[in-house]
Amino acid sequence: MLGALLVVALAARAEAGGARVRWMASTDPRVTGYHVYMRQAGVPYGAALDAGNPAPAADGSIAYVVNGLTAGQSYHFAVTAYTATALESSLSQEIALGSINPCTIDRCTSPISCDIHPAADGSSCDDGLFCNGIAVCQGGVCTNGPAPNCSDGVACTVDHCDDVLARCMHVAQSGCCQTDADCLDTDACTGGERCITGTCVSIAAICPASLCAAAFCDPQSGCGLMPTPDGVSCQEFCDVLVPRSFVLRNNITAAIFNLRATFHTDAVIDPTYTGLTFEVTNATGAVVYHAAVPAERITAKPDHTVFHISAKDGGLSTGGILGVTLKAKRGVWSLIIRGSTPDLLDALGQPTLALTVGFDPACVRNTQVSCTGDPTRAAACR
Repeated sequence: MLGALLVVALAARAEAGGARVRWMASTDPRVTGYHVYMRQAGVPYGAALDAGNPAPAADGSIAYVVNGLTAGQSYHFAVTAYTATALESSLSQEIALGSINPCTIDRCTSPISCDIHPAADGSSCDDGLFCNGIAVCQGGVCTNGPAPNCSDGVACTVDHCDDVLARCMHVAQSGCCQTDADCLDTDACTGGERCITGTCVSIAAICPASLCAAAFCDPQSGCGLMPTPDGVSCQEFCDVLVPRSFVLRNNITAAIFNLRATFHTDAVIDPTYTGLTFEVTNATGAVVYHAAVPAERITAKPDHTVFHISAKDGGLSTGGILGVTLKAKRGVWSLIIRGSTPDLLDALGQPTLALTVGFDPACVRNTQVSCTGDPTRAAACR
């Protein structure tokens, strides 16, 4: 021991995540360095921290920064001097430092005397983590700033904040598309593939049938006909659409089409059981629009005179149809269809069209009727 060697500890001052400990340099020429000891209340001193033998400041003091302290904890420090032959002095008087707060300036000059002043508002107390925002002092309290907004607005990415890389990450989910090209496939029974908010949407192929042959679609070869067994009735089940007219209008501003028609039929209609199909064909019989509404999407009034749907998914599951109203009054049915414009644009410029409304197996249909009007806005077909 260096019994005659005296080390006078002066102060401990809080810094961001640490404490600056100061003491008076020894005048003993044998001293080659200093040890700093640290403990918490009720705990013995830990291993010595070697502060080396730095040159004293102008006032004869030496300072050493102890890092890695935990905010909210109190610490006690003491200092010793040592020689080249490993002789060490006794501990200096102990200096206590109150709870480490990066937003206060703490200066303790004795075990019972500490001055604590709030740091200036706006002073940095950031912990270096990216994802909890930039922290600054406000009224002596360290306050995290707004966390970064990592949302990219894309439904098919998992967005999260990465503290290690200090940036937002956007990881694509498997099975999600980015462009229409991602949705192209070899299925001959689908077409018009589109990528809508990360989901591939396609249009089922419409395979024409005949009275004596049923239509089918093979994913490899496409549409085909299977002859109806001999002896099966080939009666046409469709009633005539009366009056033989319908009106198709396009609301360019709202990107919505409206199709209105009325008809008579002796068939028992209950689309809550059969569902509904709508088909528009051109002069050559080619289908320019087809949509189906499954029975489970249709609701009815108790007397079954009014049927209604409202497509909650933007028409994706109903061929672009956004809403259907079907009403019966004195044997006459009125039909109103609302849908998304792109699905029916091809029909607006046609000189003749035919409309079929199906209630499997019953249906109503008109023959080809002439259509006039603005090919971008409306087609009145009679």
